[in-house]
Amino acid sequence: MGVIGEWSLPIDEWAKKTEQNVDKARNRLAFYIYSSVVKKTPVDTGRARGNWHISKDAPDPRVIDRTNKEGSITGEETDKLKNINGDETIYIQNNLPYINALENGSSQQAPSGMVRLTMANVEHYLNDAIKDTK
Repeated sequence: MGVIGEWSLPIDEWAKKTEQNVDKARNRLAFYIYSSVVKKTPVDTGRARGNWHISKDAPDPRVIDRTNKEGSITGEETDKLKNINGDETIYIQNNLPYINALENGSSQQAPSGMVRLTMANVEHYLNDAIKDTK
């Protein structure tokens, strides 16, 4: 019987490389999800858009005193992704009391919500995140 397959690098190196790519892809996916919900959030004062934030390992209950009328993606939040690796949980949240109403269509600017629309495209974002890490 001949050789069916052969590893060209040791398993431990492959596992380490794969794990790093998984971490990068996961963080990139979180970036895409964060960016999407921010951009899809309706704007009046910009307070709802400015209150999206990222935390790791536990939800962050804060309401942030920040506005974002332009839909810019803040480095303050996305920089947090650089410090997340391994099996840490990434939370993307908005704790304003009226964010659920906005998600459920109270604004004509986003009648189908922000999170639902983003999650409907999560497979596309995942594919892009994987491509970005190759």
